[in-house]
Amino acid sequence: MICPKCQKEVLSPDEFCPYCGEKMSAEEAATAETVEETAENTAEETTEEVTEEVTEEMAEEAKAIVSEAEVSEKKAKTAVNILAALIVVAIAVIAFLLGGKLLGTVGDTAQTTDATSDAVTDITADTSYVTDVTDTGAVPFDGAYDNYTTVYANGFDYRNVSLSEYITLGNYKGLTAEVTVTEDFTDEEFADMVNYFLLQYAELGDAVTDRPAEMNDTVVIDYAGTVDGVAFEGGTATEQTATIGLGQYITGFEEGIIGMSIGETRDVHVTFPENYGVESLNGKDAVFKITLRSITENILPEYNDEFVSTNFEFADVAEFEQSMRDARKEDALSEKYEVIMQLLTSTSEMIKYPDGAIEDYIYQQVSYDNYYASYYGMDIGSFISAYYGISLDAYEAQLETRAENMINQEFALYAVAKAEGLTVTDEEMATATAEYLAYYGYEDVATLCAEMGASEELLQNSLHFSLIYSKVMEFMIENTTFTVVQ
Repeated sequence: MICPKCQKEVLSPDEFCPYCGEKMSAEEAATAETVEETAENTAEETTEEVTEEVTEEMAEEAKAIVSEAEVSEKKAKTAVNILAALIVVAIAVIAFLLGGKLLGTVGDTAQTTDATSDAVTDITADTSYVTDVTDTGAVPFDGAYDNYTTVYANGFDYRNVSLSEYITLGNYKGLTAEVTVTEDFTDEEFADMVNYFLLQYAELGDAVTDRPAEMNDTVVIDYAGTVDGVAFEGGTATEQTATIGLGQYITGFEEGIIGMSIGETRDVHVTFPENYGVESLNGKDAVFKITLRSITENILPEYNDEFVSTNFEFADVAEFEQSMRDARKEDALSEKYEVIMQLLTSTSEMIKYPDGAIEDYIYQQVSYDNYYASYYGMDIGSFISAYYGISLDAYEAQLETRAENMINQEFALYAVAKAEGLTVTDEEMATATAEYLAYYGYEDVATLCAEMGASEELLQNSLHFSLIYSKVMEFMIENTTFTVVQ
């Protein structure tokens, strides 16, 4: 299913999302989008059959050239934000931290999911490196994590260590950075966004034979993609349906169909995004030879208060549009946070890592995937191959690199806080705790921690980190010059 808060793919209807810590209600769990109905799989199913079910959606995306993060994230995330209650950044960070994060890590497994779920590859299981696992928590990597004991069960206490022993903080003031998201829409962007929502509720009209394809039409096409003149896996398909303007394909693909007549063949030039998720395609220029087979007109609903209140549960257009603008500001702020973290890690240097911190991180992430593999009735090797499209060796290497990066970020944040005298008061901690309890509907810390399977010390360390994070981000934004680039 899809977590209603962070929109990451969650493979079971757990009460708490392991990525962001969101507590899903029974109604949300019942109505959330499902990745696969794997619970009905029998024990007699072969690994190949189960893998096929797990990867059905990804394979379909591969066949049809999956949506580019640059387009789909902007539109889908905005839609989600419109449907979800917006909370203050500090509380969002807290939720992120307590979603099973070891050291207060911001954005890790979720990033992997984003990158791999957009891959244009026909994923099949590679069982050559399969390791059997059970529900006991056994993990791969030659048994290195079998019966592993977490070193920092309560999180790492940055407040009581000598930060200078671990990190050398670089220049963090007067920095310049480039961002791609402005705090508000241009008139054209806003019109496109409204059209996007209308298009999702459009009704198919009649087949069109007397004009070329236009924006909002649904078309059937054949295409064959090449990079440097060479066809790539997943880049060729026939009789594919696309709705122009819905953002189902990478930037330039749908737009290239506009003006084509039925039976016409055209070369459409596009560029894969840098973070597309397939190393051989990331950032590459490609040419798709597209043949248009048919055109069907879409009839868009009228954009008014009734449409908004019926489909998005807002009172009127004004409230709906304000929510979109609020979401856009949140997107812009999130990008600034991400850029700042990149700046901090690139200008600082880790002297050493706390003993056991990297291992704790890897163990925790692998434990999640073990759980998911067990949920699907798969061994860990087949699951990693099917879901991420990589081998166990590559998977472990990615986790180790990510662990180092996340720990570097956390040390850099606390180092800036110490250098600038940014502290958290007891009153701020009490307020944050109360807000967190209220947001998740608990009356006391003990009950919340018991249900989350976390200690109160971990909760306090995580809350403290979230507040430091917010304070450092606010300071860094004030001391960084941002330039918007296309």
